[in-house]
Amino acid sequence: MTYMNKFATGALAITSAVALTSAAHAASIVGLYNTGVDNTGTVVANGSTDSHYSITSNDNALPIPTGAYVVKNHPSWVPNSAVGASGPAASAWLSPFIDPATLLPANSKCINNATGGPFATCYYDYTITFDIGGRSSGSLSGEIAADNYTQIYLNGNLIDVQAHAPYPGSTGGTPSYFNEWNVFSDSTHFVAGVNTLTFKVTDVRPNIVTGLNVRNLIGTAVPEPATWGMMLLGFGMVASQMRRRRRTMAVVSA
Repeated sequence: MTYMNKFATGALAITSAVALTSAAHAASIVGLYNTGVDNTGTVVANGSTDSHYSITSNDNALPIPTGAYVVKNHPSWVPNSAVGASGPAASAWLSPFIDPATLLPANSKCINNATGGPFATCYYDYTITFDIGGRSSGSLSGEIAADNYTQIYLNGNLIDVQAHAPYPGSTGGTPSYFNEWNVFSDSTHFVAGVNTLTFKVTDVRPNIVTGLNVRNLIGTAVPEPATWGMMLLGFGMVASQMRRRRRTMAVVSA
């Protein structure tokens, strides 16, 4: 084998190892979106339906499932980003109810069809799903402002509790207000394939506004140990080829 052929073979082996390494490294999670943005991460117009978050609820006045409306921020809430803004901190409020005239959040209904009266509490589950393929571990983080008491779940596992006021039956949590941002994160409850992130926002009485705003929602997924083993095997093969090549060149030179 000529020197150039040996060089080409070595280059191919190194290229293969680099490709394997790239595949094995942690990768940014695709499919995590802030509230109120389109597929490019750009804030959409008020009155739009968010295409990434769905809502389920015990509120019988609310069709289930339904999309979440992008609304103007209530005067007491943290401000929305401007329509057309983009980037990690670009987001807008979502609500199950909207006033079509003002595009502000409308009062919740919280109706129990079984009794005809209101529930004592109503919950609204804002859910987004994302697929990490064969990777089953990783991490995510974000910032939340919500009205009212909020529990955050990843694949059905409670990862954070945020309460802006005492809530019946709550066991505490991070002080969180609808006029400020609070951080949440998780790195232990990922599964291979499709993952589900849910924000359970609870109202304690009917006829009040409710909403959710999430920004800086990012994540990374890392490979399984078997993938790292393949990567190390690839490097071992490259190292072995390089050692043999050096020995061969030394014999020829002699």
